[in-house]
Amino acid sequence: MSQDVTCVHAMPDRLFRGMPAIWAGGQYVIWNGLRNCTYTAQNLDVAGLETGIPDIHSSTRKIYSDSQRRNWLNVVLVLTNRCNLSCRYCYAQPNKYMNEEMTPRRVESVLEWCLGQASVGRLYVSFVGGEPTLKPECIEAAVNLMRDSGHPHSFHITTNGTCEIEFLDWLIDQHFDFSVSSDGLPADHDVQRPFSDLARSSPHVERFMLYLAKRGALFQVRATVTKHNVGRLPQALEYWASLGVEFVHFELVGNLGMARNHSHLPDLETYVTLFPKMLDTAQRLGIYLVNSAFMKLLTPSHSFCTSTQGGRLHFNSDGSISGCYKIQRAQGAPDGFILGQASQTGLNVDEQARSRLRRFGASYHHECGSCFARNVCGGGCPLDQVLYGYSGQTDRKLCNVKRSLLREAILHIHECSRRGTPSIVFGSSVYDVRVEAKFEQPESKEVDSHEFGETGTECGENGRIAAAQG
Repeated sequence: MSQDVTCVHAMPDRLFRGMPAIWAGGQYVIWNGLRNCTYTAQNLDVAGLETGIPDIHSSTRKIYSDSQRRNWLNVVLVLTNRCNLSCRYCYAQPNKYMNEEMTPRRVESVLEWCLGQASVGRLYVSFVGGEPTLKPECIEAAVNLMRDSGHPHSFHITTNGTCEIEFLDWLIDQHFDFSVSSDGLPADHDVQRPFSDLARSSPHVERFMLYLAKRGALFQVRATVTKHNVGRLPQALEYWASLGVEFVHFELVGNLGMARNHSHLPDLETYVTLFPKMLDTAQRLGIYLVNSAFMKLLTPSHSFCTSTQGGRLHFNSDGSISGCYKIQRAQGAPDGFILGQASQTGLNVDEQARSRLRRFGASYHHECGSCFARNVCGGGCPLDQVLYGYSGQTDRKLCNVKRSLLREAILHIHECSRRGTPSIVFGSSVYDVRVEAKFEQPESKEVDSHEFGETGTECGENGRIAAAQG
């Protein structure tokens, strides 16, 4: 794939005392993630900076830092390879390994092992697939074990949003938070994410999101950006807002599974050019945005990935333990991403392999040394760099895309702070704060599920907006 993105400015964006310094309007705008404010300066060689403008989310930093100190372990359970959708770009190659599934007993043994680790203060248990709601018995086993253990915990599920409302009700009652896969406008979603028989899935997903919003559940949309939907991302934000969506996590399609050889990658220049319009649209609608280019603005670090730094373990349905949710089988996995294996005697985690994986980060890649995005990007996704780049090097086009998005995000923060309004680019940290609040287990709203119709029925535009507004 030869396409690239270039950004030419009068002065280069720079790394200044570890902070990103963006040249715009005849001055540098400097983001200080540790103090939650922007500074301006016309010359980075002088010591004096203009007074920092505090961001309105200054309290977020303290809450998020406090939760980090509680020794969370994110346990990701890949329950099955089965899925009832046939997504065009799926990295997991669904239904190819249908005989590899977790059992309730396997789930319990994994969680018992995690509970036995002395350093674990809290467990954040995530369920993925395939489609994890196809294994309700495994989810129920996890919920029962964690409830009986009395150990602090919370649950998350990544789902395609097609399960029955009755099961969704139960998940909400267990205080799950949700990542719901939705690729934008219904027509775009149905092209990319149809059912296995090619029927439309968007009516089911729409009803799912409406119901989550109506019950006050914590959830985010997870959107994959491809060549098919990239041009309509601002319109997609309007659509999601009408359903009551508050968080949208969007990422470029990857280079795994059915999307190998960049077959679904959008025109990168179009993607970057549309991003300022996405920012303006999301700001107007009050939708928080999440993206790997700027999700660590409040938590600057030399390393991007929680998994590679030991904060997350992925237990796969084939018995392997991996360092990335996209690596769901030991066979064919990139070197260094398989960290252990389940056996009849228990779980065997290779601590040396975990330690080697920690090398990935800004210090590992040559090009990161003086890059202005170094401590926000943290070297980017380790798997992406392994798949796209050469040893010890980054992939130039991915880096330029991230730099462009981060640049616009920082300028957006600065402008919002000048106006005294909250910026929507802190979606990742705000969502984490909401997860922290879940430990208090607030009461969810009661909703009559019958008002959302039977499975497969569609909501009209007026009905959708009215339901979302409540």
